[in-house]
Amino acid sequence: MSMDCIKQRRSDWRFWLKVILTILYVLVIAALIPIMIWRLVRRDVKAHITAWFIAGIFVMLTLPIFLTGLVQHLTNYTRPDLQRHIIRILWMVPVYSLDSWLALLFPQYAIYFDTVREWYEAYVLYNFLMYLLNYLRAEYDLEKELVDQGRVKQPKPWCCIPVWPAGRVFIQRCKFGVLQYVVIRCLVTLTALITQWCGAYHKGRIKYDDAFVYLSIITAISQATAIHSLLYFYKATKHMLKPIKPLTKFVCVKAIVFFAIWQSIVISLILKIKVIKDSPVWKHYSIDNVQTGIQDMLICIEMLVIAIVHYYVFSHKPYVNPEAAQVPCLTSCLKMLDVRDVGTDMREQVYIIQTSAMSKLHKITSAKSRSHDEENSDKETVQDETQNNENMSLLQSSIDKDQAVTTNTYASFVNTEQSGQR
Repeated sequence: MSMDCIKQRRSDWRFWLKVILTILYVLVIAALIPIMIWRLVRRDVKAHITAWFIAGIFVMLTLPIFLTGLVQHLTNYTRPDLQRHIIRILWMVPVYSLDSWLALLFPQYAIYFDTVREWYEAYVLYNFLMYLLNYLRAEYDLEKELVDQGRVKQPKPWCCIPVWPAGRVFIQRCKFGVLQYVVIRCLVTLTALITQWCGAYHKGRIKYDDAFVYLSIITAISQATAIHSLLYFYKATKHMLKPIKPLTKFVCVKAIVFFAIWQSIVISLILKIKVIKDSPVWKHYSIDNVQTGIQDMLICIEMLVIAIVHYYVFSHKPYVNPEAAQVPCLTSCLKMLDVRDVGTDMREQVYIIQTSAMSKLHKITSAKSRSHDEENSDKETVQDETQNNENMSLLQSSIDKDQAVTTNTYASFVNTEQSGQR
């Protein structure tokens, strides 16, 4: 079979895949719009339904842009080691959009939808770091390059932290800094669910006896650590990453992840200090419902902009290669959904931490053992010296006694001789 025929077949299935997805999307929209309008024009319509309708328009505009970028990557899947992570990052747009849209429709279940969104936020940070690492490992001997480069100063505003060793240790610490956010984010969302069931968690309520405050602080610290690790890694490798234009990608990912949580905190503060006045519009809602609703609606609007930026920043064009071995579309989808690499990296980090802890414990134990041996040696030396001194004292005392006896005997002998002469 000729090369032209193979190219023609590939083009055919790619074309028909796009046509089928377009028809399906149009059918879904055609069925959904009447339902949205019907819910909006009812007499008893509430504020969250109006927000849901407005947000829905933005969601409908966002999804086609996402699907276009996704299909382009799936049909030009020539670098699985890189595109797997790019596709996972692209999925952030529909996850955020649909999650927030459903949370507006069902505000009583918003915390459950937000749990998915917050976990995926951490997952995106991990995938972005792995995308950069996989590119560098494919193009360079990364550890050697970092060692030859030497230690890199900490980025601002973390310049007071000691610099990290170059090479493998640097890579491991950057991976740990991002992976800890994945773990802590999952634990925090699970804790939020449990405290919600117990009545101790109210999103947007800033009070000392509410779990929301403390979980937000923990999340902010963990997220700052992850952002620091990414920024430090970028600073150390930016000269090697120039071909893939990492700065725009980094700003895009960082802006979404960093902005989402701080936007939530700012909205909570605004409601707390009553910059937004009480209104009859949300008299039927609690303060946490209002805070969550504003946040979700803003996210639906912002994701339209993010989808456009993603399409160009994480473009499929560098991976278009008709001569490369083409991975079937279904296979590429399955690889995208396979998250075993996360578990592998987590096990690796646990092993590194365990090995490091055991090594430090061994050093401490060895130091204590040496110190104990030195103390025992010193004690034995002191005891030996004391014993020698005692022995010398006894010997000297014996000598003194012998001398005294000899002197007395001699004196008695002299006295006896003198008496005999008389």
